Amino acid sequence: MKIRINTTPEGAIVRNQNFDKIGKTPFEIDKEDYLGQKIFINYDGIIKEFVINENTNFIEESFRKTINQNEEEVYTSDGSTIDALNPNTPSSNNKLYMIGGIVAVLGFIGLGYWFFDSKTDEKSTTIKTEVVEQNETEKSNIENSVEFVDKNEVEQAEKPKEEKSKIESKKVEENKPASVAEVAPKTEEKQFSEEQAKAIIKQSISLENNKNANGLVNLFSSKIKRYKSKNNLSKNQLISIFNEWWNTVVFEDKQVAGITALGDNTYKVKINYNYQVEGGNEKNVIYYGIYQFDKNGKIIELYID
Repeated sequence: MKIRINTTPEGAIVRNQNFDKIGKTPFEIDKEDYLGQKIFINYDGIIKEFVINENTNFIEESFRKTINQNEEEVYTSDGSTIDALNPNTPSSNNKLYMIGGIVAVLGFIGLGYWFFDSKTDEKSTTIKTEVVEQNETEKSNIENSVEFVDKNEVEQAEKPKEEKSKIESKKVEENKPASVAEVAPKTEEKQFSEEQAKAIIKQSISLENNKNANGLVNLFSSKIKRYKSKNNLSKNQLISIFNEWWNTVVFEDKQVAGITALGDNTYKVKINYNYQVEGGNEKNVIYYGIYQFDKNGKIIELYID
């Protein structure tokens, strides 16, 4: 069975429920193919929806503009309207009601917030006022509690303390033990004396007569500048010189005839010397030896003048 679709004016586009174009009015469709389905008729931006049921034999529809030419409405078979671009949304009138309701709710919320904020400000102001008043009261109490002391009384009270302090300081100075520098006598460095030098010279002559090389070398410094014609000797070298000479003589005897101080720990010694070399005759000579000591009383130079 066919269902005829007519519109005024003609030329409206007919679409199925998938919104696919199936024809243009005037137009016929098979009832069996669209039974229980929706079809949409669109004319000049106005879309109308129809449901095909057992009682649908034809569709006759007239399209018109609303009062607001820029706002398009779709009229269904029951007289309600739907959005031209989204058939499933509510009408524009319902939208206005919803927007109005939202605005009213926001207004009530804003009014409540303003009321609460004003109460909070009042409470904060009250607390601040109470704190300021409390601080002023405490400050006043502190100022009233200050006592001013008479300057003369202070000076009189401090004077005995100063005198007592002076007396105690004096006692401390009197009882203070003398420092080491004040008590200990100043010691002077011992100087090597002429008597000591003469004694060492005589001892060295005696050790030579006895051919005691070790004892003799102990009278010399570890830094021997000169011995007779040789310079800068060690003690071992000096012992070798002694032994070499003693191996060449049969006997020898030295006697100190006089000692003269020349200054700077230097002495001139007159010596009577009797000796005999091996295979030779006995000889007797007088010679002068120069002895120089370091500050520790050790011989650093010995040579013939």
